[in-house]
Amino acid sequence: MGLRTSTHTENMCKSKYLFFTIACLLPLFGAACTRVPAQPEFSAPSGTISPSRLESHLAAFGQIGPRDPGSEAASIARRYVAEALSEADAELIRLSDGDREHLEARLAGRNSGEVILIVPFPTLGADAWVDDAGTVLGLELIRTLAGRELEYSLAVFFAEVQSAERSPTERIAADSVAGGALATRDAVEAAGESLIRGLGPGGKDRLSSARAVLVLEAQAYQFVRIARDLPSHPVFRALFWETATSLGQSAMFSRAGAWASPTGLQTALQEARLGRILAIVDETTVLTDLSNEGPAPPIADPAAAAKRLGPLLEVVSEGIGRLMARFERIDAFSE
Repeated sequence: MGLRTSTHTENMCKSKYLFFTIACLLPLFGAACTRVPAQPEFSAPSGTISPSRLESHLAAFGQIGPRDPGSEAASIARRYVAEALSEADAELIRLSDGDREHLEARLAGRNSGEVILIVPFPTLGADAWVDDAGTVLGLELIRTLAGRELEYSLAVFFAEVQSAERSPTERIAADSVAGGALATRDAVEAAGESLIRGLGPGGKDRLSSARAVLVLEAQAYQFVRIARDLPSHPVFRALFWETATSLGQSAMFSRAGAWASPTGLQTALQEARLGRILAIVDETTVLTDLSNEGPAPPIADPAAAAKRLGPLLEVVSEGIGRLMARFERIDAFSE
């Protein structure tokens, strides 16, 4: 197990619910917690998803607050993620691209080959806040699947999202349309491009040879509904629809409504001409960014957010398991 940091620190980071204290509610006003929050101190059954741990992770990121690239708060957030992955006994790999540092967590499988999941990991200031839902979903998925025997290796990438650079003319145009929120989608897409570079010269080959590449981007402010992404792999999409229906989440993975092509991490993969991609992207993420409401604040009710995100993670976890079982049957048939 990895070493826990600041398990019994004073004042701001004394327990997993510090965000209730005055000091760590200051992110709402632009300040940030200055110590690494403790990991959840309660255990959860091996191999099962814990909404309580989702809640604790959301609360921890809320207390850390806004985090500009290169800031102390950004370093604290990255250390928190690393400690959570260490506790799950996942192999941790750091991938650098300029001033960005993406994180990779790996769980070994019994067969050669891998399934890749990519989630956004925001390091943004208060004027461009990105929901931490994707990050906490990635952390809890790793912990959950670490307690199961996997047919294939699983790699979860936490792609660092920074503010997108815009010319003055572009910023004025974005502000006039959506309060500057359009920059958020550009920033997430740029994170995907940076991740590919961070993988090094063989990065595209690795992504293209993966059995499946899944992108998970959610939000935690209202109901969750996954967009019907037109460019996504049709077989993978159908498998996740079937999985959601079997778990009573057909409304979350709806077959109704218009087809869409949301932008984000998957856009960079598609532009790199990579196949086997499934975008599990919350359509309300895009709708929020295209509204006039501006950037999202820290999550005020982690318990309610965790209750919304838990069923999504159940579908993703079960869907990955079914994908791996499908690949194993294919491999056995081809031998």
